[in-house]
Amino acid sequence: MSQLTDIIIKSGIIPQNVLSEVKRWGLPAGEDIQPPNELEPDMSVQQLCNKIDEGVQSQGYILTRETDLEAVKQYLETMTPATLHLVMEDEKASNFTVHVGRNPVGEFIIPWRSDNITDLLTDGQSYLKVDKEKYYFSSARELFYGQNKAFIVCTPSTKEPDGHRQ
Repeated sequence: MSQLTDIIIKSGIIPQNVLSEVKRWGLPAGEDIQPPNELEPDMSVQQLCNKIDEGVQSQGYILTRETDLEAVKQYLETMTPATLHLVMEDEKASNFTVHVGRNPVGEFIIPWRSDNITDLLTDGQSYLKVDKEKYYFSSARELFYGQNKAFIVCTPSTKEPDGHRQ
């Protein structure tokens, strides 16, 4: 049973007959569907909300979707060809031809391609090669437009000439 399910069942806000029916359907309602007396019987709504909030945050359910309406314009105005060199978890490297843009603070705007690329971009081995310069990144964040991922914005930490690694 998940931590959230446990919190909700123990709070007593779901009637016993509903818990019995949910368990009969095979949904995860725990082995003992009797609300235990672990929580205060007079728990306030605020206390319950705080416990649910703690459970949600501890399980990584929070997703912040950032949107930058200027990013598309900045990308199109500054677009240039580049090579993205990614070192995968199995130590194999792959090169991808991409077009990147820059925002006014010097971050690179890379079109979104797939999940899990943000971790690879900041691993210290992967880099972006633009105009015979290699850029390594200290951070990467995803930009959304509605429900869709559109770009990854990367903050460069190191720039060096191609062929030299300090």
